[in-house]
Amino acid sequence: MDKVDQFESLFKSAVKEQFQRQDVRVTSVLVVADGGQDAVKAYADRIRGFLSVLGANVRWTDVSSSEFSTIQDLMDILEQEDPDLVCTHRHVGSPNQRWPWTLGEVLDVLTQATDRAVMVLPHPDTDDAATLPDRDTSVVMVMTDHITGDGRLVSHALRYTMPKGHLILCHVEDDAVLARYADAISKIPEMDTDSVTEMLRE
Repeated sequence: MDKVDQFESLFKSAVKEQFQRQDVRVTSVLVVADGGQDAVKAYADRIRGFLSVLGANVRWTDVSSSEFSTIQDLMDILEQEDPDLVCTHRHVGSPNQRWPWTLGEVLDVLTQATDRAVMVLPHPDTDDAATLPDRDTSVVMVMTDHITGDGRLVSHALRYTMPKGHLILCHVEDDAVLARYADAISKIPEMDTDSVTEMLRE
């Protein structure tokens, strides 16, 4: 029976959901940033340089945070423009930029209440933003705790990776989840908790 169980375990571990590449079309991009119209255009121009991988046939729309007074106003703009990608920065439209541990309420809504792809870029006033046109997406990293079977995420990353660039896939497991598994295993007397937990970690 042990050999049958071992064979079954090996067989099941070899069965993985195959990656299905999806066609990710980016035909329109909405840039939302702080500053006056000229400053926002300059920032958006830097982003256009950074995202040259998207090609020339993309409709770009630049929106200053002064053009909306509420998040609902921004959602209305989003619905009207119907972009495939939203590019913005932390704390857009907020005076609380000094708080480093939050993204700001606008980004919270964009990432949680819409199905749009959102790219978070450096704030327009930082040195990192100034160097955007000198950089590119020749190296892109995908980091998630559910990369197996997530063809949509990997396909999006591929779309933003330069031709002949490198796409790095990182599957990250949460220590709290592993601790929960270890706790469940510890309740089974026939199993050695430490060795099984280490095997899971590996």
